[in-house]
Amino acid sequence: RAYACGLKLHGRTSLISARPLARYPTRSTTLADAGLAEAKAPPEDTESVEAKVVVRGAGAKGMGAFADERLQVGTWVGMYVGTLTTPEETMQRYNCTNILSASLRAEYLLWVGGGLSIDAQNSSHFSRYLNHDEQGNLDVAVDSENVRVDFFAARDIEVGEELTFDYGVRYWLYRPKPSPESDSRNFSSPAIQEREPELSLLHPPPLGTVLPLIPLSAVELQAALALPELESRDALLRCLEYFGAKRTQDDALEVSFGVGVEADRQVLSREQLSHATLQRAATACIVAGVLNPADTSGALSHAFESWVAAMDGELGLIRRWRSRVPRFKSARHDAAVLASYLLWKNPGPHGVTKPLPKECCNTMIGEVHGSGDELVLDSLIARLALHAPKEHVMELVAMLEQWIILGDGCTVVSIRPPALAGAVPQHLRFVWERVPRLVAYGLL
Repeated sequence: RAYACGLKLHGRTSLISARPLARYPTRSTTLADAGLAEAKAPPEDTESVEAKVVVRGAGAKGMGAFADERLQVGTWVGMYVGTLTTPEETMQRYNCTNILSASLRAEYLLWVGGGLSIDAQNSSHFSRYLNHDEQGNLDVAVDSENVRVDFFAARDIEVGEELTFDYGVRYWLYRPKPSPESDSRNFSSPAIQEREPELSLLHPPPLGTVLPLIPLSAVELQAALALPELESRDALLRCLEYFGAKRTQDDALEVSFGVGVEADRQVLSREQLSHATLQRAATACIVAGVLNPADTSGALSHAFESWVAAMDGELGLIRRWRSRVPRFKSARHDAAVLASYLLWKNPGPHGVTKPLPKECCNTMIGEVHGSGDELVLDSLIARLALHAPKEHVMELVAMLEQWIILGDGCTVVSIRPPALAGAVPQHLRFVWERVPRLVAYGLL
């Protein structure tokens, strides 16, 4: 029955306030909150004034705590009684290497903030036996400054009623679900089954695992469109899956061309899922879901859609080139070689003033292949500048290098603590860059 109250502690939300391996009381509050504004502050002499409660069998739930007197709404019932403990002591007691695993093993651990918790494992107080109910008759108040947790009557309670409170949906993610009599929620609902992203850090992918690009921004979509042909298709499918694409029973794909209820949704067979169709759908999703909210004038979206249309032919050249040509020493080497190919094959968009012969292009590529020296790259860029404006050549190489780096995804380089290297996208940075703080708080 380990649980954590997601309350504001000293003006901020505790890092351990939303641990999905623990209880998350729905009606938890602080003493100053409006729900308990009229309630008396918990007295210091708790033994003389706490509610009369009896502990006895509660059927399939095991033991439970029952009111032995009538309690009016707002009445202070009692406090959570146990041993004050630190995360290190908790991990040692339950033989775990992180506090999340320990909270799953602990039966009566309650987090109170400031790196402290109350463990009622060896307590004989009735608070140890408070069971779960979605419509529980108790409110929970956490006082992190005085390191205590108090229970108040959420409504009038009659003699003989079991005292309960809502553990919250997070508690049940890794445990047998509560009985229908005590909880009406559908715990198989995707909204409930969605777990805290930090859980992925408890069991990260094996060392060396490459996490592929999921294009969720304009520049990431550009990088996806510049991948080798098959990799580009896979990246676009990952993008569309993020925006709600799903397989149908006949193995077709239901694709959304945009976001929201007004977006055009089409069911497409395998034969209809051309790269052009996937590109059009992904572009519509990025425009509607990312660019439009960022710029309500529509100028940004229009510029991006125009760029995709204008670059369609060149992006096709890039995909075919990268599908056939092995990788060079670094992303910058790949970008410089690819730039020379584009200036020869597609000179129009690059302001080529002096045609680059195929033989000259092949010679440049051979030199880069034969030597990984940075001086060779500098020489190649200088020679390309004889055929197109130097500033444009350098911008082209930089753009291609960025796309190649993004397209390579990121790699798991450490398990303890978890760490990624490479182009870590925003949706992964949100979780993985919190590792140092989570380690400092003893959560990893």
